[in-house]
Amino acid sequence: PGASISKTVTAVTLGRAICAQRLQLGDRIGTLITGLRGTPIGEATLRDALIMSSGSAVHGHNITVSETALHFNGTGSLGSLLASPRFTQTVAAPGSSFVYKSVDPYLVSTALQQALGQPFTRFFSESVLAEVRNADPVVLDTDKAGNFLSTGGVRMSLADWIRFAIHVREQRAGSGCFAEYLQSMSRAQIRIAKIPGVNGFFNGYGFFTWVDNEAAP
Repeated sequence: PGASISKTVTAVTLGRAICAQRLQLGDRIGTLITGLRGTPIGEATLRDALIMSSGSAVHGHNITVSETALHFNGTGSLGSLLASPRFTQTVAAPGSSFVYKSVDPYLVSTALQQALGQPFTRFFSESVLAEVRNADPVVLDTDKAGNFLSTGGVRMSLADWIRFAIHVREQRAGSGCFAEYLQSMSRAQIRIAKIPGVNGFFNGYGFFTWVDNEAAP
């Protein structure tokens, strides 16, 4: 299980869509996700979400048992969860403050899926995984409607995680749109405070990626 490295995978995949000119970092969530137009969370941009700064009122992994039962195990979906009143509210202006949470990766993967008109999992497989050239099966967790669970939904063998890391490093060292995106992704886009039990060594956050590690600069 990739756990939260799945968030980084989500950011890499979005980079491919941006460099294919299908999306832009400045696109507002409300213009991309059906049901979020006109809501407070809909005012956040993709970039705001990528740096965990959508302003969402739902912090951390705070999805209740009843919400899980309805939207993941019942008749709902990730889309209906994000459109529910508790999830459409904000407590801070988008882009103003960093709060680590599940909402923002879900916003990005859902926005990408709806903008492309195809499952996130298919676009990831065709635009990223095909270049990684994985040797083993890869599992991508989804809800019953096929929406990718981007907070922790990538499962690969250790060897394929290494292949993925090498691929990102090689692409980042190149030139052009995708290289520049990965370079931005791995630089601090927002400065962060230490959060006990979450980021003991990191001073910055890129696109769904912890950066500026004091223990390993």
